[in-house]
Formats: sequence, C-alpha cells, structure tokens
Amino acid sequence: MAAAAYLECRVVGKLDVDGDYDIVVGEVVGGGVRKPGHAADSLTLVDLSWSYAG
Repeated sequence: MAAAAYLECRVVGKLDVDGDYDIVVGEVVGGGVRKPGHAADSLTLVDLSWSYAG
C-alpha cells in the first residue's frame, strides 16, 4: 500500500534526549500527493482500531 502523500525533508538538527529515542529536526524541501481526494476518505488509526503506544 502506498502513502496518500509524502514529504521530503533535509535534516537540520538532531536532539539527543535521555532515553531510547532521539528527535530529528527537518526542513521540508518537497512533497506531493499520490492519492488525491478528501481527508475523510482516507483510513486513519481510529478506523483501523490501531494505536501507537511506543
């Protein structure tokens, strides 16, 4: 399954936080829509009954 849209970013920084993760800061340099339409027509995590809990 392809993404409905995408962003291309250039990394401009990285924050080293205590723990298992780092935060990467990016500048958007491009992007596009692969699936035109209304946002309400796209599946969301709620529609799929999925959750993101790291």
